[in-house]
Amino acid sequence: MTPTASDQPDHHWRNAAVSAVLSGMADDRTYFDASVNYSYAKNTREPKHGSSVTPASSRLDEISLRVELTSFTESQNTFYEGFEINIPSIDDSLYTNNVFCQRYKDSQVNWYAWVRYQGNGEPSD
Repeated sequence: MTPTASDQPDHHWRNAAVSAVLSGMADDRTYFDASVNYSYAKNTREPKHGSSVTPASSRLDEISLRVELTSFTESQNTFYEGFEINIPSIDDSLYTNNVFCQRYKDSQVNWYAWVRYQGNGEPSD
C-alpha cells in the first residue's frame, strides 16, 4: 500500500491458504472425513529514510490436521470419534527508536480428541 504523504511508511501484506480434504467409507460401517490445512499471513512496515517511524513485521503460520470418524453398529447405535492437531507459529519484529530489534517468536501444538455415543433408544436383547 503506497502512503499518501511522503514521510509515511510503506505497508505490505501477503496471505495464502491451501487445504485438502479426503472423505469416504473406510468399510461398510465407518465413514471418515480428513482434512489438512496450511495458511500464512505476513505484513511489514517499511519507513522512509529519515522518518521517525520504525520498521516492523509480523508473520503467522498455521498447519492443521482434522480427522473425523462415524461408526455404525449392528444394533443401530452410532459412535462419533475424531481428533484435531493445530500448530500455529508467530514471528513479530518491532524496532525501537534506538534501532534495536525486539523480536517475539512462539510456536505450539494444540490438540483435541473426542468420542460421542448416540444410542437408538431401544433396549437390546
